[in-house]
Amino acid sequence: MACLNICKEEGSAQGKPMKKEQEVCTRDGSVDRHGDPAIRGRTGTWFAGILILVNQGLATLAFFGVGVNLVLFLTRVLGQDNADAANNVSKWTGTVYIFSLLGAFLSDSYWGRYKTCAIFQAIFVTGLASLSLTSYLFLLKPRGCGDEQTPCGSHSTYQKAFFYFSIYLVALGNGGYQPNIATFGADQFDEGDAEEGYSKIAFFSYFYLALNLGSLFSNTILGYFEDHGMWALGFWASAGSALLALVLFLVGTPRYRHFTPQGNPLCRFCQVMVAAARKWKVQRVPNQDDLFELEGSKDSSKNGERRIQHTQGFRFLDRAAIKDYTEDENDIYNPWRVCPVNQVEEVKCILRLLPIWLCTILYSVVFTQMASLFVEQGAAMKTTISKFHIPPASMSSFDILSVAAFIFIYRRVLDPFVAGIRKDPKGLTELQRMGIGLVIAIIAMVSAGVVELLRLKYAKKECPNCESASSLSIFWQIPQYVLIGASEVFMYVGQLEFFNGQAPDGLKSFGSALCMTSISLGNYVSSLLVTIVMKVSTRDKMPGWIPGNLNKGHLDRFYFLLAALTTADLIVYIICAKWYKYIKFEGNQQRNLGGESKLSNEEADLKVELEKLSDFPKRKSQHFPSVEMWRNTSKLLSNPNYHHNRLNSSLSDFSGNGFVFGPQSLLTHYYSSPQSATSDSLKLGISNHKSDGIRAFSSSSAAAPAVVDALSPLASAVQLARHYSSCYWELSKARLSMLVVATSGTGYVLGSAGSAVDLAGLGWTCAGTMMVAASANSLNQVFEKNNDAKMKRTRQRPLPSGRLTIPHALSWAVSVGVAGTAILACKANMLAAGLGASNLFLYAFVYTPLKQIHPVNTWVGAVVGAIPPLMG
Repeated sequence: MACLNICKEEGSAQGKPMKKEQEVCTRDGSVDRHGDPAIRGRTGTWFAGILILVNQGLATLAFFGVGVNLVLFLTRVLGQDNADAANNVSKWTGTVYIFSLLGAFLSDSYWGRYKTCAIFQAIFVTGLASLSLTSYLFLLKPRGCGDEQTPCGSHSTYQKAFFYFSIYLVALGNGGYQPNIATFGADQFDEGDAEEGYSKIAFFSYFYLALNLGSLFSNTILGYFEDHGMWALGFWASAGSALLALVLFLVGTPRYRHFTPQGNPLCRFCQVMVAAARKWKVQRVPNQDDLFELEGSKDSSKNGERRIQHTQGFRFLDRAAIKDYTEDENDIYNPWRVCPVNQVEEVKCILRLLPIWLCTILYSVVFTQMASLFVEQGAAMKTTISKFHIPPASMSSFDILSVAAFIFIYRRVLDPFVAGIRKDPKGLTELQRMGIGLVIAIIAMVSAGVVELLRLKYAKKECPNCESASSLSIFWQIPQYVLIGASEVFMYVGQLEFFNGQAPDGLKSFGSALCMTSISLGNYVSSLLVTIVMKVSTRDKMPGWIPGNLNKGHLDRFYFLLAALTTADLIVYIICAKWYKYIKFEGNQQRNLGGESKLSNEEADLKVELEKLSDFPKRKSQHFPSVEMWRNTSKLLSNPNYHHNRLNSSLSDFSGNGFVFGPQSLLTHYYSSPQSATSDSLKLGISNHKSDGIRAFSSSSAAAPAVVDALSPLASAVQLARHYSSCYWELSKARLSMLVVATSGTGYVLGSAGSAVDLAGLGWTCAGTMMVAASANSLNQVFEKNNDAKMKRTRQRPLPSGRLTIPHALSWAVSVGVAGTAILACKANMLAAGLGASNLFLYAFVYTPLKQIHPVNTWVGAVVGAIPPLMG
């Protein structure tokens, strides 16, 4: 598993003393492109990771550039009817996921992940180029056909055959590539190193973000061109994107880390089953030492593969490792009669993963509704704003924006918060995050059902067959799309991490393929479920729950059924998650290219744990820089009699000079005093970082009242009120919020032209707008805390200065945001409330993270600034 330091001697020709330079190898057994142990400073990490993320984004853009409108191509260009086109697209999509198993098998068994990714990407580019040529030369005849108004002519059999050959070549290339690229990206980070281990966890979040950003571009820009008949342009753009992705992938070749394939996993799996079945009457051995293992053999831990610790579960499989003494011990062992313990544990790992994987299929059923029933529901709602038509399928953009926002929230807010509460730098486990994803999916289905009830309430009875069969706005669907996006961050990102981390070293790509097959089976189960529901609900001449005209059906009941099934699935999942035992590896021998010295397994594991322990306070201080100051404040205040006079004098100085009161500023003032400098109680206590260093996670209300305890009750109340009023005023950026209120109020007055201004309505609108703006500004400061701490202009804000903690600020932001939206909904109207909530979301979760990423944030900011007058 581990690789020792390499000592590289360097000297000059003039006979100067030799200089030894330490170069550290990875501990996970990865190698460079030459097959030597990978050196941490020269390979992998974020240089390779970013190349793979960009590669994934471009490849996803290319794939969805074909897949998102394939059904339209089949109907408009090839002249198929809707049913045949939908069937062909379903078969094509299912084939993509089947090919993912093929790619995973070849990667884990023979080719390795790098070679598999390169080969299948080349096939992918070839398929897209072939599709573009076929469409341009043969299918798009006459020129300009393929839009809604101009159908294309008939095509010969060989032209259609060449088209199907091309799209299935695309399916083969993308399917074989997808399960390997995520695993190959994770291979670039050594989980044996504390810092790279954190980066590996972050990589999966950014990987899923890159996937969604690529699909966002293809769903909007390429989808627009293709919908208007520019099919050749869309396909050529996809081919160019895939080619660029392949070139970028190959550019990083010298820097990649690799894991050599471990052989045919199916054969290894079958060997364990056959060997255990042959010895089903053999009594199990109580001592693990009596089980068969190839000590020192290349088959035991070959090519850096980590050895899995023996476990007690599935003990009937241990019979496969019981030594067979019927043969001469000097003979070569027969793998179909006796298997090494590590091989047996590989099979146990797969069997433990299967129940968790089965529980994720029903979540995929919920996820697939976004591309089917959500779109049908949106088409039966009001899809126009003034004269502008909103395509129902474009609402999925809110899902993608939600994924981007919640990845940011999880990485920057929730993960550090939970890590501090649990005193564990890893925060939530993968299984816990997947469970949260299921809970959010349940809420999303309930939300969709409630929206459908409202849609039916406002259905147009006089025009049941109209395209917009309800007067309810399509924007009511935003919550369900946002919730699905949030659940994806927890479920699918956690799923990628879980299957990658828990699969044996020789089956990592297979673990990623399980995620894709879960989505595939979700599609099939969803189709089966709809068929069963319609068969049952259409009895006695009833139209059924999901008829062609949704106003005559009960789509809400189908959503509530999915919520109930997902709740049952959650219960089963919790049972399986509690039963699941995480995989544990033994420490492998350290390899030293400069000598033969080795570390023991215990020494290697201890070294890793010490690095994690030493890194813990550093990581926490990045999120909460005032840990030591809060700890010292509590020590100082633990003896109020000793410090009573000093505290009173500090408070007097602060109030007399007009300083903003706060525990941290008080502490700084206290420390500046000469008589306090020699006090033993002021020494920083840093000997117990891991147990005491997380007190800063508690709300600042735990520190502020403690400071004023030495004062009279009236003075305490006054100082406390001043402290929090000042913090909330600054956190809300009150003057900026007032400008927003002014624009909203102006819009209200202008909208009342020709009639008297309703002063009460104006007041409620301004109050609600003020609270929503305060919430958005507060969330902005929560996300920008680390950046604010670096600038002189902003470092005295409540969060970077330590006067408020992140949980406290989040509680304030959520409270005023919900209250402001509720005021607008109750005292103004639902449209104003929806605009206010949308503005909050755009400013806090889109504009703020984009500030450091791309100048497109300026355009988002323009939209944010334009919405308040519309609210008025």
